[in-house]
Amino acid sequence: MSIPTATEFSALATLANDITRGIVLPGLPLPPQDMILEARGGDYRWWDWVMTDPLVKACFQQRQRALVARPWVVEAGGTSALDQKAADSLKAQLDHIGWDRVTNLMLNAVMYGFSVAEALYARDGAEVVLEQLLVRRQRRFCFDGTGALRLRTLGAPFGLPLPEEKFWVFSTGADHDDDPYGVGLCSWLLWPVWFRRGGLKAFLHYLEKYAQPTAVGTYPPNASETDKGILYDALLAIASNTVVRLPEGHKIDLIEAKRAGKADYAQLDDLMKDTITLVILSQTMTTHSGSSLSQAKVHEGVKLEVVQSDGELITDSFRNGPAAWLTGWNYPGAAVPIVRRIVEDAPDRAALATTDVALAGIGWRRTEASFLKTFGEGYTYKPPAPSAAPPAPGGGAPADLDPSFAEAPPLRSGPNTGEQYGTLLGAPADGMVRGWLGDVQRVLQENAGLPWGEVARQILALDIDPATLSEIMAEAVMAADVAGRCNAGGEAPGGKESP
Repeated sequence: MSIPTATEFSALATLANDITRGIVLPGLPLPPQDMILEARGGDYRWWDWVMTDPLVKACFQQRQRALVARPWVVEAGGTSALDQKAADSLKAQLDHIGWDRVTNLMLNAVMYGFSVAEALYARDGAEVVLEQLLVRRQRRFCFDGTGALRLRTLGAPFGLPLPEEKFWVFSTGADHDDDPYGVGLCSWLLWPVWFRRGGLKAFLHYLEKYAQPTAVGTYPPNASETDKGILYDALLAIASNTVVRLPEGHKIDLIEAKRAGKADYAQLDDLMKDTITLVILSQTMTTHSGSSLSQAKVHEGVKLEVVQSDGELITDSFRNGPAAWLTGWNYPGAAVPIVRRIVEDAPDRAALATTDVALAGIGWRRTEASFLKTFGEGYTYKPPAPSAAPPAPGGGAPADLDPSFAEAPPLRSGPNTGEQYGTLLGAPADGMVRGWLGDVQRVLQENAGLPWGEVARQILALDIDPATLSEIMAEAVMAADVAGRCNAGGEAPGGKESP
C-alpha cells in the first residue's frame, strides 16, 4: 500500500470528518465542534495563518508573556510530611524541564483550543521523574468519540490510540465538556484578520491607481508591430520614472484617475484592529494610544484578570494530569501538589499595618497565622516595653540630668501641672481617636458578612489623617517633659527653688 500524498491525506481526513459527523464511536475520530474549523475540514493550518497576523501576534504575546513573567510556586496539597515531600520533588522536576517554557507553549491552547505535551520519563533512584515535557503540534492529533487522544499519521488518518498517562492535554474555550478540542480564539479572529488583509490589499491597489496617472500611448494606423513594441516599452519606462524617446507619429497622454466619494480604508483597518484586540485581551487601551491614565489602569486590570484566569486553568489541568500521575507513582497516598502562578499584586503592607493599629484600638487582633500569611517570615515578636513610672515627688532628678545644663528662667509649677497639660492636650486627641475608632467600628458592623479583604479596603478608604494627632502628641510630650523637670525635687531648672 502506497503512502498517500499530503493532498490525499487532507481529503481522507475531510472524508473521515464527513463520515463520522454525528456518530460517536470509540475507534473513529470526532470532528471538531467549532463550526468555522469544521467547515474547513478541521485543518489547523487555518489557525496557523491567523497567527501570522502581526497584531494577533502582538496581542497574544502580551497576554502570554504577562503570565510567564510572573513567579511560580509549588504548594503542597496537604499538611503532612509526605505531601511536602511530593511537592519538593515536583518543584525540582519543573526546574529541570523549564516550567516557563512549557507554560509559554501550552498557552497556545488559548488560540487553537487545545495543546498537547508529551511526557518523557526517566528514573532517578526509586522515583519516576520528568526528563522532558515536549509540546507538539495540534494538527497531529484528534480525539475519538470517548474523548481519548489519538495520533494522526499519513498511514492512519483516523488516528492511532495512545498510551495513558503519557500525553498531557490542556483544552479551553468550549462551552461544554463534550468537546475535547476546545474552541480557540482563532475561531473569532479568522474573519477580522481576513477583512483586515483584504482591506490592506484594496488600499494598496487604491494607492497604485490614484497616486499616479495612467500612461496611454497612441500610434498611427499604419504602425508596424515593431513600432507598437517601442511604444509599449516607452509606457513601461514612464511607469518606472525613466526618460523615454519615441519616433514621430507616436503620442503619449497621462490620464488622472477620478473618483467620487471617500474610500477610507484606514477606518476599516481600525475597526478590525479593535475587534482583534478585544477578542484576545478583552480590552483595547494597553495596545492603543490616546487613552487617559485612569482609563488605561482600568483596562490593565481587565487584562490582568484574563491573565490570572489563564494561569488558574493551566494549574487545574496540570494538577489533574502529570502532577497527579507522578504523585501516584512516587508518593502513594500523598495529596497532589499545586503549581500556580502568583499573578495578583502584593498587598500594601503599610496600609495593612495602619488598619491593624486602628482595629487594635477596638479590641481586634490579627492571628499569628494571618500575620505570617500577610507579612511573611523574618519577624520576631517582642512585647512593647512598659511605660516608665513618673518620678516620685521629692525624689530628686535622675542621675543623668545635669541641673547646670542651662540657666533657664524659673518656671511656676505646681504638683498638678503635668496632669493639667495632659488634660488640656489629651482632650482633642481623645476625641479624634474616638472618632476614628467609631468609623472603623461602623464599617465592621455594616459589612459583617463581607470578606475580610473587602472590609479592609473600606477601612483604608476612611478619612484618617494622623498628621494632626502627631502634632498634638508632640506638644504633649514636650509639656510633660517640662513639667517633670519643674516638679523634680521641688526645684526649677538651674537649682533654684520653685516659687
